[in-house]
Amino acid sequence: MDISAQAFRWFTSYVSDFKTEQNIILKEEHTEKVVLEAVSLARILDWPEEDIILAGLIARFHDLARFEQFSRFKTFKDKDSKDHGDWGVELFEELNPLPPLMGEDRRILLSAIRYHNKKSIPGGLTERERQHCRLIRDADKIDIYRVVTGSDVSFTGVGSCEDNTTSPYLSLLIDNLLNGIQSDNTHLKTREELILLQLGWIYDLNYLESLRIIDRRGYLNLLIEELPEGQDRDRIEKHIQKTVAEKLSNRITGSKAGQMAY
Repeated sequence: MDISAQAFRWFTSYVSDFKTEQNIILKEEHTEKVVLEAVSLARILDWPEEDIILAGLIARFHDLARFEQFSRFKTFKDKDSKDHGDWGVELFEELNPLPPLMGEDRRILLSAIRYHNKKSIPGGLTERERQHCRLIRDADKIDIYRVVTGSDVSFTGVGSCEDNTTSPYLSLLIDNLLNGIQSDNTHLKTREELILLQLGWIYDLNYLESLRIIDRRGYLNLLIEELPEGQDRDRIEKHIQKTVAEKLSNRITGSKAGQMAY
């Protein structure tokens, strides 16, 4: 049995113990989608076969802690439970689902699990380590866009957002978005805030191909359409369209799939 098949078999068995609620089923589906996105993206980037396989393994286990998290805390909010990236590393080392994975590949997998959900990738990593951290962050975001545009808000890790209300955080989110600044998800309370945060992910995508995929699938337009009509939405729409067009043109980063998207 090859290592990818071994990972799938172990993961399926592990998740079966938690499959009593719809949110768990959705997380399992998310994992499968992220595996597909990660492997596809790695192939488009023309990575060596060993790194394509590793990208799939990282995707398989990137949300390992989510199942225990929801089972124990009934939430996907890290701030109300535990950081699921750090926790995922602890669980992987405790459960040891892939004994054959050792050395550099194992270290890279653990780093990618740990940092896939952080606001940024820290320094001090090898270039190969950074590449895998970048790729899983992109693949994860691509599928979260799919989920959010399908209105399954509770799945995102933010938790169930309240109905739109006036929030002092809203203006900051809009300003950050229009100025290319990443916002923090700690204080999100409404659907509108969640949308603004995730529109800002275009500044955190690592590979141009990731942005192409998101643009081609229309995720950004679907999110913008959910914002309340008015001057703010018009400004945001124009800004997003301009930023995406520039990033996908030669004026900023060029058009090769493997080029960085910032």
